[in-house]
Amino acid sequence: MKILIADPISVVRAGLRQVLRDLDPNVTIVEANDFILAAQSTTPDFDLVVIEIAMPGMDGVAGIRALNARAPATPIVVFSAADDPRSMIAAIEAGARGYVPKTTPNAVLVAAIRLALAGGIYLPPVASLSRRPEPDASALGALAKLSRRQREILALVSEGMSNQAIGDRLELTLSTVKAHVTAILKILGVENRTQAVLLAKRAGGDTAGASAGAPVRGADRELIARLNQELRGPLNAIIGFADIIGDELYGPIGTPKYVECSRNIGAAGRQLLAAIVAAGDVGRESATMNAIEEKEIDIATVIQSTAYTIKHGAKRAKVAVATHVPDDLPHLKGDEGRVRQIVLDLLSTAIRFTPPEGRLTVAAELDTDKRIAIRISDIGPGIAQSRRRASDGPNRGRADYPAFAHVKSLVEMHGGCLAIDTTSGAGAAVAAIFPAERTLGALSGRMIAVDA
Repeated sequence: MKILIADPISVVRAGLRQVLRDLDPNVTIVEANDFILAAQSTTPDFDLVVIEIAMPGMDGVAGIRALNARAPATPIVVFSAADDPRSMIAAIEAGARGYVPKTTPNAVLVAAIRLALAGGIYLPPVASLSRRPEPDASALGALAKLSRRQREILALVSEGMSNQAIGDRLELTLSTVKAHVTAILKILGVENRTQAVLLAKRAGGDTAGASAGAPVRGADRELIARLNQELRGPLNAIIGFADIIGDELYGPIGTPKYVECSRNIGAAGRQLLAAIVAAGDVGRESATMNAIEEKEIDIATVIQSTAYTIKHGAKRAKVAVATHVPDDLPHLKGDEGRVRQIVLDLLSTAIRFTPPEGRLTVAAELDTDKRIAIRISDIGPGIAQSRRRASDGPNRGRADYPAFAHVKSLVEMHGGCLAIDTTSGAGAAVAAIFPAERTLGALSGRMIAVDA
């Protein structure tokens, strides 16, 4: 038997090796610590793949699909710290044969693996919590007649948004939105917006083609958004300090075992960060709807502190980070926590896409329209034109690239826009641009130039 184990934490891989050798003493085991290496290692001659879905290199569901494409007949069993029922269902729908939480006893894990090898599918009982009622077939048929844009508008109507708010969100004129709503009512055969929303709910509420799983609403959605905002910064710091210890940047550690422990802390932190990012995708709608906490923000301080947070990660990736803020840059009125998250997400994404020995720059500037722009430039592979969406006006070139979706929502909360200038293979310059009314008095600040 030949098995691939893919998990970012070496201690977990060691435990799985022992469990799998109990299953078959003659087993051949290949290991990987991220999705990229797992995909490179996977071939059709493997009998089983056991993976953690929260790994660097790829989204978990996309990773399962990639492994399935390389070895369609090989069963995949997810062995993960994530115990969200929706994640379990999504993994099975992507092609996994089993989903086993890491809190599961070894005997159950072995039984789940045997079931997958025999052609069955294993899911823990908690996975049943994510199942939705069967949708109304007639309602589904009616929604199928709508265009993609009409489904998008109906989804926003279901959120209680007015025609004007929908127009602002989608960059459409009020008359265009009204025409779309009128067409939607006619196609669905209903008389008003309320009846259209009720019909959509009978179809399962998936008016915009959302992924499987019941939507998170109310207090739960607000809590997810708040945790996503407040945990990512400190967690990045924990990962950075773990990397300092693991790489022995300040001198050798007496006992080598401590080095391994610190690297496991960093790997566990990245795994938790991936789970927090995934939870943030669920709570993104809530983050957009929440009121922001207005205050005066010193952009120079925000950029400097955020750059310090990620500088050890940048060193580990062998990427130089230069930070530039003019000494006369005015303050910004906005939500400091969310602005800090914007800078952190843009920097982290730029580091990920910049090759070793590369360089990226984060800068702030005041344009001719008195708008403050935070701009991150890298020399990575760029973003293909097919992944961009160009539009007229101040939002021209705005990115629809998934890595920037969360940043885009945070910038738009402030009435701004996310702009991107990129050529595939030649890097990218991404700018978070805030409206002029958020620019405050001049700052008697300073020029910052820090190389990470």
